[in-house]
Amino acid sequence: PYFKKSETFQIPTQEYQKKHEAHYDQEYHGTGGPLHTIYSAEYGTSCQYWHETLNNLGVESNPSHMSGSSVGAWTALTAIDPSTQTRCYSASAYYLPVSHRENLIVLTNATVRNVVLERDSASDEQVAKGVCFIHDSEQHIVNVSGEVILSAGSIQSPQLLELSGIGNPAILSAAGIETRVTNPNVGENLQDHMTVTMMIYEIDPSIVTPEALRADPLLAAAADEQYATSKSGPRTAAGYSAAYLPFSHYTTPEEISRLASRLSPPSSAGTEAAAPSDDAASTSRRLRDQILSSRFSSASPGGQIEFLFDVSNYSPFFKSEPGKRYGTMMQMLQHPFSVG
Repeated sequence: PYFKKSETFQIPTQEYQKKHEAHYDQEYHGTGGPLHTIYSAEYGTSCQYWHETLNNLGVESNPSHMSGSSVGAWTALTAIDPSTQTRCYSASAYYLPVSHRENLIVLTNATVRNVVLERDSASDEQVAKGVCFIHDSEQHIVNVSGEVILSAGSIQSPQLLELSGIGNPAILSAAGIETRVTNPNVGENLQDHMTVTMMIYEIDPSIVTPEALRADPLLAAAADEQYATSKSGPRTAAGYSAAYLPFSHYTTPEEISRLASRLSPPSSAGTEAAAPSDDAASTSRRLRDQILSSRFSSASPGGQIEFLFDVSNYSPFFKSEPGKRYGTMMQMLQHPFSVG
């Protein structure tokens, strides 16, 4: 519901839908939110044959990739304001319309040190009472009477919790931080989708790529002029096409069973409950492995490898030769066994 509440989806024309395989299901899109989403005004060369190529390889197009399943080939939406062909994001959609409010201050170049916690005498629980931060080399504390919202991403959110004394006592003690709230799960079980390989292909040198725009000032100037005068051209080709596939699409049941066997077996009681003697890390690992295992055994498995092809050389190792243009096929593992 909150995704729909935030979105204003621009419905593409029938002609556009057919040309770009721009499938959608109106049920899963919003119509009155501050964030504009559209199918890109223009798509790069790599998108033109994506669906046909994948269909010929036995991968069906996904007619509703925003409905909860990303399996199959699909064309991605972009967060672009269709009236201006400019990026639509948190600052333009949420902040700027209310930036005049006297009770709203956005402070840039400030680094939070910790959430200030105090023990509540009535409940005997730690309560967030403020935030300590550094700005212009000076430390400040903002006291609050309501809530403190911690939203710093998957890396820095647990870091700030630990700096505030919320986490595993052993880790906090080693860092010289007083434990205020014991929670051994903080900072554990980080999983990320990893780019496992990149395959670079030489393509038609007449195709305009982002890499070419960065390397050729005249080409970039022409693209900028086209965008400024007509809101079209390479600068508006922001969309891309992708495909998510389960392991079962390209490997054997025996290999899938072998991979699944590397996960922790379910508890003997057949429940998610851990034995009393198990430590928190073992419990967390068992629960995580049960979720990962279900992705192998599910009748409708999710996408475990993402495939994305775009025109440009995105490899940090392969060096482009002058005068040549390249395309990159990227493959990303979605649910790795390894964690941080």
